[in-house]
Amino acid sequence: MSYRDEELLRLRQKAEEFNKQRVSEDTLEEELKESIYDPVTHITKIPVVFEERELLDGRITMRVPKDFERLSDDMVRQRFIMDSKPQFVYELPYLPFGLTFMLTEIQGDEARIDQMFPYMLRTLKNVGPNVRVLSKGKKVIHGTYIRWFEAIAQTITEPSYRTVFVFALDGRVVIGCLTCPSRLKKRYQPVMEEMLESLQILQELAKEDGENE
Repeated sequence: MSYRDEELLRLRQKAEEFNKQRVSEDTLEEELKESIYDPVTHITKIPVVFEERELLDGRITMRVPKDFERLSDDMVRQRFIMDSKPQFVYELPYLPFGLTFMLTEIQGDEARIDQMFPYMLRTLKNVGPNVRVLSKGKKVIHGTYIRWFEAIAQTITEPSYRTVFVFALDGRVVIGCLTCPSRLKKRYQPVMEEMLESLQILQELAKEDGENE
């Protein structure tokens, strides 16, 4: 074996060891002590900085990774083959983590969302690729009523874990979705929960500021 082959083998072994450490129980235990409100959050040993950003063309704010990149419309059309595509897709270039928003034409408020939510779940189970709903619920976040569920769904490459949340914006129903590989669910689940809890409609934010003056 040549020196170059030995060096490549050593580097490959080092990379394999690092990848094992990234998903080890010890790493998970330490990272679960962190929050997206810390200066730096580690996700499978990769440092990620979260910040509050305006999304949906400035209509909401949410604490998300600073390096989230919005995909172009052409990339969205290539990535999502179904007719009803999300208009906003954000991804991290160095981690398998994404956030999407679909702004529907469905007029709705809390009552309308409650009415359509069970239908959404039934449709997802019947049409989706081996979808298994793990839990569901409802909450009010910064004055915004939200219905949500978490699920495991089969994709072309591997099963994915996702948190789907539904809320009304400007009188229309919006469907958001946070996604990661299901094998990394334990690490991403608390990150997704904190991100969802940070969601705020800017109209509601302005209203709260006015009330506090």
